[in-house]
Amino acid sequence: MATCIRSLLPVAALGIPIVDRAVFSLLTLYYGRLHGDAGLVEFARSTYTVALGQYSRRLETAFTKDQGALGQVQYQIFMCTSMALQFFEHLNEIEMMGPGHQAHVGGALKALKSCGPQALRKSPGMTMAFGGFRGVALFVAIKQRASTFLAEPEWLKLTSQNHDQSMRDRLNNIGLEIPALLEAADELSASIETEVSAQSFDVGLQLLMNVSELQRKLEQWLYSLRTSTSVPLYWPRGLPITHSEASDVECSRKYDNKFHQLNFSCGPIAGLLAHCWSLKLELLMASVDLHQLLLDNNDRSPDVLSIPESLSSDLHRDRSEAEETARLILETEPYLASCFEGVICLQAPLRIVARYFDRLEDAQA
Repeated sequence: MATCIRSLLPVAALGIPIVDRAVFSLLTLYYGRLHGDAGLVEFARSTYTVALGQYSRRLETAFTKDQGALGQVQYQIFMCTSMALQFFEHLNEIEMMGPGHQAHVGGALKALKSCGPQALRKSPGMTMAFGGFRGVALFVAIKQRASTFLAEPEWLKLTSQNHDQSMRDRLNNIGLEIPALLEAADELSASIETEVSAQSFDVGLQLLMNVSELQRKLEQWLYSLRTSTSVPLYWPRGLPITHSEASDVECSRKYDNKFHQLNFSCGPIAGLLAHCWSLKLELLMASVDLHQLLLDNNDRSPDVLSIPESLSSDLHRDRSEAEETARLILETEPYLASCFEGVICLQAPLRIVARYFDRLEDAQA
C-alpha cells in the first residue's frame, strides 16, 4: 500500500485541487491507522467526504461530454483521483470488502476500460499506481467470480513496459486468469443442473486442465522466488536461525508463543507468499468443485463416456493440499499482523481462508 501511495505523490505535487483532496485524505488515514491515532482517522474520514463529493461532480460533468474532447492529462487526473479514493476505502475497511470499497473499484475499472491502456503508458507513476490497483481489483474479481478485462494481453503488458516486472506483478498476471475460470466453472455447474451431456463433461475436463496449468504457473513463480534469494523463504519459528534476520522498527510480535507460526526472511516475502498461497487455495477449491461435479453426475446421462478413474484420487489429493495451504496462510498471520502493511496485505488471503472453512462446515452439515 505504501508503494501505491508513493506512486500518486508526483501527481499530487502538481497542485490540482481534486487530486490534492483525495491524496490528502488517503495520506491522513494511512498515517492515522499506522500509528493508531483515532482522532486523525476521524479527520481523514471527514476530509474524504469532501473529496468524494468534488470528484463525483467533476466526473459527472466530464463524462457527459464527448469523450474525445478529454485529453490524456485529464484522464490521468481522474484515474489518479479514483485510485486514491479506492485506496482510501481499502484502508478504511481493511477487515472487509464493503460496498463502498467495491463501488470505487468498479468505478476505477470503468474509467480504465473507457480510456484504455494507452492513457497510462506514458506515465511511470500512473503505471506503478495501476500495478497496485490490480492487486486489489484481482481479489474483487475473484470474490465476484467474474472475468476481468485486466487479464487481456494489452493490460497485462502495462506493468512491464518501462522495467522488468516485479515478482508481485508476475504473480498478479497469473491470478488475473482465475476469475474467468471461476466464471466458466459456475456456468458449467448451472448447465449440468438442467442437462448432462458428453459435451459438458468435456468442458469440465478442459477446465480441470486449465486449473492444472495455472497451478503449474504458480509453482514456476514460487521456484523463481526461491532462487532469487540465498536464504530460506520461511521456516517454523521454533527452529534456530542460521542467518541474519531483517528487522523493522515499525513491527512488533503479535504473539509471544511460537505455536503454529512461521518466520520469514523479510516482510515483503511473507506478503508475497500469503498472496501466492491464497491464489493456490482458490484454484484448489475450484478443482475440488469440478472433480465433485463430474463424479456426482457421471451416471446421469448414457452418452457420457467413462470418466478417468484418477478423478477420485485427484479429488482426495486436492482436498489434502487445500488443507495444507490454508494452514500455511493461517501460520503467516502472526508475522504479517505485526506490521500495518502486513495487516493490509493479509486481509484478502484471510477472506479466502474463511470461505474455505465455511465450505467445510457446509459440507459437514
